Amino acid sequence: RRSSDLMGRAMLHIIMVFAQLERETTAERVKDNYYRRASLGAWPGGPAPYGFVTGRKRNSSGRVVPTLEIAPKEAKIVRRIFEEYAKDGASLSTIALGLMVDRIPGARHDLWNGVTISRILHNPAYVMANEEVGLHYLARGAKVTSPARDFDGIHGVLLVGKRDRAKRKYTDVKDHSVSVLNSRGFIPADLWLRCQSKLAANEQMPGRNKGK
Repeated sequence: RRSSDLMGRAMLHIIMVFAQLERETTAERVKDNYYRRASLGAWPGGPAPYGFVTGRKRNSSGRVVPTLEIAPKEAKIVRRIFEEYAKDGASLSTIALGLMVDRIPGARHDLWNGVTISRILHNPAYVMANEEVGLHYLARGAKVTSPARDFDGIHGVLLVGKRDRAKRKYTDVKDHSVSVLNSRGFIPADLWLRCQSKLAANEQMPGRNKGK
């Protein structure tokens, strides 16, 4: 009886080891597929950013791949956010308040706040990316995987990389990968870059009134 119990525990241990190996192998395959899609400019998966819906299109080789399509109604709100933030005196909180006063449904849970506005402003999927956008990311330590000719002033950009939720979640893009998407952006590059400069300047200021 004792020997059979030992054999049973040993078999269970072996089965658990193989199950864990299979989970890790599957996770690695999913991760590799995600990064491969991203490097080729296809939307790698997950919910579409506010202002887009997910779709599919044929690439240059005739294969159907995931993409982002502009949602006109939401895209209008995204343009408003960028245009207002670029103005002197505008802040994340004042923009969020203005959207709520105008009763515009929020990107999440029908509410707007500074975090949601910041997330939209930092997202490069919206920009009509030209070479200046590529240089912007190179200067910040990101790895640009698309050739310079792909930064055509029409298509958006995908930023991929692990983010530290507790530390500089949006600003630190060192060692992240940047690739030009197969979907069109709708925020002019000069406007997007002005907003990035303002965001960077504000994030370098001491955190006054933190926690209020």
